[in-house]
Amino acid sequence: MTRLHECGAPGCKEAVRNSHVMCRPHWLRTPRHLRDAINSAWADRRLEDWSAAILEARTWHTANSPGALAARIIGEKL
Repeated sequence: MTRLHECGAPGCKEAVRNSHVMCRPHWLRTPRHLRDAINSAWADRRLEDWSAAILEARTWHTANSPGALAARIIGEKL
């Protein structure tokens, strides 16, 4: 039986396997350097670095969400 959790991207309710951090669309939108940092930290069992990299990726997704991008275009603050 596969265990599932919600995608790690803010606001995404997509179910993903426990072995994945995010759903495929959000993972592929995550900048390569952040994906590499997450994978490297996990492989080396550096859990503090892994947690920090995931937080940075979540922050990136929040700042680059469609709503945040639209707000920047029209000059609003979220």
